Amino acid sequence: MSEEKKVEKIEIPDGEIKKPDDLKSLVEKSIKWTEVVYEQNKKIKYRLNLIIWGGILKWLIILVPTILGIVYLVPLLTPYWKEYSGLLSGTNNGAVKTEQLNNVLQGVSSSQLQEIMKSLNK
Repeated sequence: MSEEKKVEKIEIPDGEIKKPDDLKSLVEKSIKWTEVVYEQNKKIKYRLNLIIWGGILKWLIILVPTILGIVYLVPLLTPYWKEYSGLLSGTNNGAVKTEQLNNVLQGVSSSQLQEIMKSLNK
């Protein structure tokens, strides 16, 4: 069975038929609007690029000084750290100064050592 397609014919009154001048003006308006949209898109793209580069710059401002500080300050501060760590912990590079310990222990009697041990156990 073959089905016939019914095509409706639309009748346009004579006054509503578009003239070539009207079509030309519509095309010109369309071109103007596309130019406006194109300019707006250029501005938006520029702003997005600024946002991206600003984010990258922000990370660089944070990371570069941190990395440089780690690289350059550690070797500069190690001699000072060795001096102050010896003062703070009473040791020299992790080893107890045996000479100083022997001098202190020679001046202490056995009864004093026992009293110290009792006070530490409390």
